[in-house]
Amino acid sequence: TKQEVGYFIDRARSSTVPILILGEDFGGTLIQDFYAAYNACNAAQTQYCLAHLLREFEKIEARGGGKVPPSFKDFRARVTAIIRQAIKFHRTCTDPPAREAARDRFERRLLTILEEPTRNNDVARLVKRFWRSAHGIFTFLTTKGVEPTNNHAERQIRTAVVMRKISGGSRSDHGADTRAILMSVFRTQQLQGLNPVSTTIDLVQRRIVEQHAEKPAGASRG
Repeated sequence: TKQEVGYFIDRARSSTVPILILGEDFGGTLIQDFYAAYNACNAAQTQYCLAHLLREFEKIEARGGGKVPPSFKDFRARVTAIIRQAIKFHRTCTDPPAREAARDRFERRLLTILEEPTRNNDVARLVKRFWRSAHGIFTFLTTKGVEPTNNHAERQIRTAVVMRKISGGSRSDHGADTRAILMSVFRTQQLQGLNPVSTTIDLVQRRIVEQHAEKPAGASRG
């Protein structure tokens, strides 16, 4: 979230990992990219990252050296316009009823495009993706605190990824667990505007005092 972050290091990237962290029936809103493993959590609400979606158009054009059929260009232009308009509306309107109406309006416009027949394989593939994720394209318009991208999560991960590349990763499961705990504590403190060094020292000192007070009278203090 914007106030807490939890890191988890595992050898795999399968659905067992998000299930272990969030459970099989996650009651919140899961902001995710299109990696299928997250779907196993059966989140109450989903917001798919629209930045990832827009980059998919760029990948297709790059693969073709910038040359794509007119049908693909038209599809991209119309879908991109709807998404960008929705994001702009999200940033400028705070009225809940207006946002509800806008979500319905944007969804209907998008569905109209998706229902059109196409002979272009790339368009057909993207249409299938849209149909699979239609429930989570405009969630950000009607759920408070939800953004249209997972950029916040990506920023939290970036430092950990750089650290992994430099160090080559942890040498043991215990080491990985320790690193995940420390990163979670330190980064959460930073998100809350706290100094990780002074805050952690204060927490440790207080815990030492508490443990000292918890010892029964006459117990060895060595």
